[in-house]
Amino acid sequence: MPRTWLFALGLDLFSQLSGAGSAGSRPVGNSTSDDDASNEKEKEEEQRGNGTENTKSGYIDPPRMIAVGQDLLRILWAGWNDTLLQIDDIFELRGFSAGSRGSVQLLCPPGISIVSGFGWTELQGVVCSDGEIYSIAPPPTDAEYSYLTIAPEFDISDAFSQSVQHVSVAGNGLVSVLHADRTSVTVFDSYASFKNHTPSKPTHKTRKEFKPHHRRTFISVRSAESHFVALDSNGCVWSWGAPNLHGELLRPTPANRGADHAQLQSLTPRIVPALEGIQMIQIAANGWVTACLSGDTRDVYIWGWMAGGARVVGMPATSGGELAGIIDQFDEEENMTVDCIGVANGAVATTIEDAQTGITSLYVARPPVEGSLVNDRENRDEDADGARFEKVRGPWDALLEAVDEVYRRPYVYCSPAATFVIIARDY
Repeated sequence: MPRTWLFALGLDLFSQLSGAGSAGSRPVGNSTSDDDASNEKEKEEEQRGNGTENTKSGYIDPPRMIAVGQDLLRILWAGWNDTLLQIDDIFELRGFSAGSRGSVQLLCPPGISIVSGFGWTELQGVVCSDGEIYSIAPPPTDAEYSYLTIAPEFDISDAFSQSVQHVSVAGNGLVSVLHADRTSVTVFDSYASFKNHTPSKPTHKTRKEFKPHHRRTFISVRSAESHFVALDSNGCVWSWGAPNLHGELLRPTPANRGADHAQLQSLTPRIVPALEGIQMIQIAANGWVTACLSGDTRDVYIWGWMAGGARVVGMPATSGGELAGIIDQFDEEENMTVDCIGVANGAVATTIEDAQTGITSLYVARPPVEGSLVNDRENRDEDADGARFEKVRGPWDALLEAVDEVYRRPYVYCSPAATFVIIARDY
């Protein structure tokens, strides 16, 4: 009997969610006519029963189950056109890079496994359990497998003083490398600089390293369209990336001392001043939108910029900077707790538990325009059109609402254009 289920809703242009040839998957590309596609969509919605409810949340495809695992199922990476999954002991790449099949398996060298992938549009490489970075050999035509090979430009055993834990690539080509001890992040201003980095000719732009007396490490690093956000072990949020054009860094713009100085300042990881003193437990980012979850009140803080020119920020700070907006629609007496957050397709996705029923559901909030997020609970304008979470029905509800089964709290993961929900049976 399956133990783990993976559901998804969002864009599936290259079968990065379904995988070509999989049961119930749709043909890749534009191989069907508009009428066929329409009929197929109607059949999918009829099978799911409630899929059409989610179109108002801005998603293209309704939710569906895309994979099951007998024991383990993880999303190792997801971009615009590709998705990398671990299903039990199989590593499966779905999407554009998998070729005409839409889905291929990746075989690792003996004794190692894939820890994570990196890229933005397509998968560009993976980090493995030996701390090395591997490139992926293009799959032969109609081949079932794609073999992982170590490319010379990705052999970083001598390029860095320590092994790698994670690589993040932003949409504008910036690269950040989190090292294995999690005390340091190396930042590159282009993907070419990342590949060409050597000890004799270092090409990184900047580096942030915690000293032993700092007593902190980086817990996670997330990439977005033009910036990165990180969470450290003390609950502090860090940001860096391209010059702060859209408020995505949520920190004051440095004094104008030239383009080079501005770039160096923006590429240097720094604590987000607007969130100091608030301990965060999760972060998420995509596009130009960033969100984080506080540990004490479980409020969602959000900032950045939406396509079309709408700023997603809170009230201006007296220091000249800005405060993050806050979504805190659930009062303590409502017994509703936000467990997990993600950002995809311009929306914030969360899993929220109802303590009275014990059921956890998926909720989505689309960020409002500038000025509609208010930080001050005491002086909040009740009529303000702020962001609110709306429940998204999907095929996962049948599992979560079953009274005779016990499931772990679902986990939400977002790519730039899709939201994934993972549910695991608790034995």
